[in-house]
Amino acid sequence: MAQQVARLAVPAVFSEPSPTFDRVLAVRAERQAMVRDHLASVTPADLTGVRPNPWGPDHLETVLSCLHTILDEEWSHLRFALRDLDALAARPTDADPA
Repeated sequence: MAQQVARLAVPAVFSEPSPTFDRVLAVRAERQAMVRDHLASVTPADLTGVRPNPWGPDHLETVLSCLHTILDEEWSHLRFALRDLDALAARPTDADPA
């Protein structure tokens, strides 16, 4: 377990102060591929495995719980992005007559 907790001490994905948009997209694509590859090969037994919670390493989470968190976050980000894009598209522009 100490080895697993030590892995959590690695720097954040974005250790540079202001990553470019292209860098953000590249890292996001890498992370999505990691999850997709994992989902393609995960077994029911794998899902019952436990990992330390990154915010509280003394608290263990199942792999299934971790995947639920990742997928829920992804779904929420998609919902907010679509909501915001719809709001932007509905705003009048300078070219629209008043």
